[in-house]
Amino acid sequence: MKIRLTHLIIVLLLPFALLANESEQAKMMEDMMLKMKNQVLIAYSGILPLMQETKTCLSSANSKSQAQQCSTEFAKKYQKFLQSSGLEEFMEDDDLEEDFDFDDVIWSDSTKQEILRDLEQSIRDIKKHRDCLKTYDSADGLQKCHQIMR
Repeated sequence: MKIRLTHLIIVLLLPFALLANESEQAKMMEDMMLKMKNQVLIAYSGILPLMQETKTCLSSANSKSQAQQCSTEFAKKYQKFLQSSGLEEFMEDDDLEEDFDFDDVIWSDSTKQEILRDLEQSIRDIKKHRDCLKTYDSADGLQKCHQIMR
């Protein structure tokens, strides 16, 4: 009989324990999202000036090798920034410099203009996402910001 009473108490108290657990889980999730938000904002603070610098460099590039040098410098500086900021998890598993490989690019003025337009669009997108992130401190708000980047 005592065992049954114990089981009954457990069964009656279990929903309250689960609610507390869900509340704790929600708090942990909220904290994790805010930490991620802050890390992304730090990453953006480093990448935006580097992207602007790269855009300036690419604007004056007159050859594929000069453009390659601009993007290689960007990759090196961005990796160094991430390491010095403790944001190594933002680094790709593969070499970032490979993402900016110009080997298959046929260099021309129109190619250069297309690259500059794409880079400018990326800068605008990141600024828009950054400004949205600064606006919200809730998981729902951060989710809205995430949808902007899709």
